[in-house]
Amino acid sequence: MGESTPFQKFKQEIINTLKGAPEKTSLILQKIKDMYPEECNDEVRCIHKNVDYGQPEWAHIVRNAQQALKKSGIIELNPKTKKWELEKLEMIEEIMKSVRDIQEPSGIPTVSEELEEFVGEQMDLGFMRWSPITHDAVIALFVGYRNELGFPIIEWIRSQFPDACVFQRVKKTRASHVRKYIEFELLSSQYKEHTMNLSHKRRK
Repeated sequence: MGESTPFQKFKQEIINTLKGAPEKTSLILQKIKDMYPEECNDEVRCIHKNVDYGQPEWAHIVRNAQQALKKSGIIELNPKTKKWELEKLEMIEEIMKSVRDIQEPSGIPTVSEELEEFVGEQMDLGFMRWSPITHDAVIALFVGYRNELGFPIIEWIRSQFPDACVFQRVKKTRASHVRKYIEFELLSSQYKEHTMNLSHKRRK
């Protein structure tokens, strides 16, 4: 197995830090810098597509790791305390302790088609039969309706903020399209986190 990447190391260290108590991003950043000084070079700036985000690259990776853990439902930002908290991990560990010695009963399906799958509300969405219940399904829905929404051209889609770069149709004399950036979320309440992130505020 290959060596862990900084992203993987930072994800695990965020979880380890929050096992002790909820913490703000500033303290998480400091703990990761103390733990992995060789990975946290402040001289390497976070610059993407010629835009300087005003922070070191390693700090940008830490924030991406936070978002990945948030999307997985493992951590959550408390809007009152502005601290990150563990959500599912402690519960999962307790469950695993109680079932570790239980043997798997016979008859559990192993073929993927036989496994139980959860879907959203049934809706007539043309190419989708069910309403989205995941972040990825929201992206798929957008891609399917991009023409109707006025965004016919997708330049890229990625996992970090912002999620996508598209071109929107406009009615101007000398221009037909304008570049726009999109952040996909399953719940509208999840946008609040981006309004508290200074680097995210700078991107329209």
